[in-house]
Amino acid sequence: MLVAKLRQLALVTRAGRVTLPYPFQPHPPAEGFRGLPTVDGEKCIACGACAAACPARLISVRPEGERMVLQADYTRCTYCARCQDVCPTGACHMTGRFETAIADRSKLRVRVALQAATCPRCGKRFASQRQLQRAAEQAGEPESSQALLALCPDCRRRAYGARLKGALGHG
Repeated sequence: MLVAKLRQLALVTRAGRVTLPYPFQPHPPAEGFRGLPTVDGEKCIACGACAAACPARLISVRPEGERMVLQADYTRCTYCARCQDVCPTGACHMTGRFETAIADRSKLRVRVALQAATCPRCGKRFASQRQLQRAAEQAGEPESSQALLALCPDCRRRAYGARLKGALGHG
C-alpha cells in the first residue's frame, strides 16, 4: 500500500503544473474558439439571413418608422455560429469574448438601425437601402429590371405577372 502511494506521488509530481492561473492572469481563447457573436453595423445590410438561421431566435429584423432595425439579444446565445456562417457581408462574426457573466443584461444586446427602402407603389417598408443597393450590384441587369428591385415582394410579384401576361398576349 505504501509503495503504491509513493508511485502515485512520483507520478503526480513529475507531471508539473497542469492548471492555468486564470482568473488571476488573462487567458487568451484557443484557436477557432467561438465566443460571443457581434454585428458590425458598417457591413450589415439587415437582410435577415442571421435571424432566419438562429436556432434560438435571438435575432430579429423589422421595420421601425423610417428604419430597418436588426436586434440581437445574446443573453441566451448557444454560440453555434450559424449567424456568422450565413451572413453575406461578414457583418456577423464570433469574437474571442467568453466572459459574459455580467450584472447588466443590456450589454449583451446589439441594435443596428439602417435607412429603410419604401416601395414606390404601396409605400410599404420592406428592406434596407443597403440591401437593395447590394442586390442591384449583384444583379448586373438593365435598369428596367433594377426598377423591379425597388418594389416590395407583393408589388414585384404583381409586376412580374403583368409582364408575363403582356408577353404571352393575354392582355
